[in-house]
Amino acid sequence: MRNWLIVLIFSTLLGNMNAHQVQLVTYHEKTNGVLIRVVVSNVPEVNNIAAWVGQENWFYLTLNESVFADNVLENLKAKPPLLEIEGIQNQESVQLGFLMEHFISDFEIFHSPSNRVFLIHIWNELDGRSIADIKSSEDKNKNKIFSLSNQNSREQTMCLTLSMDLINLMKLSL
Repeated sequence: MRNWLIVLIFSTLLGNMNAHQVQLVTYHEKTNGVLIRVVVSNVPEVNNIAAWVGQENWFYLTLNESVFADNVLENLKAKPPLLEIEGIQNQESVQLGFLMEHFISDFEIFHSPSNRVFLIHIWNELDGRSIADIKSSEDKNKNKIFSLSNQNSREQTMCLTLSMDLINLMKLSL
């Protein structure tokens, strides 16, 4: 029994050492939504990031193979336009839930394989041009994750963890 307990503790520690650690989550209100910034210890693969809009204006983000760093959730306080923030540590993933004050029209995730910070833009409302742009891009990007290739991200100077291409995309949504 004692050996089994030691193996369980050791395997749990090893699992956490290999996991992506969510170190910081911040958010900023924009004119048409919210920009969420997530800092992790190392860059997750795109297929380990999932997000969706739930019922009653909830937005959910799941990071597979991840754990929360100490005090991440305690330091994250909701204020309008976020009414509530929830975090759940599962065995192999973390999930963040954000209850938005306004109706969620859409969202996009900006990710670079060379940077451990990624952004999520949650839109309250969209004008006709933005809706057309999104509909067009959805055919090419079913997961709504924009990711630079390794070669592009090494060649470009990063500014606040985003390439200029991503910053220009964000300006379109302001």
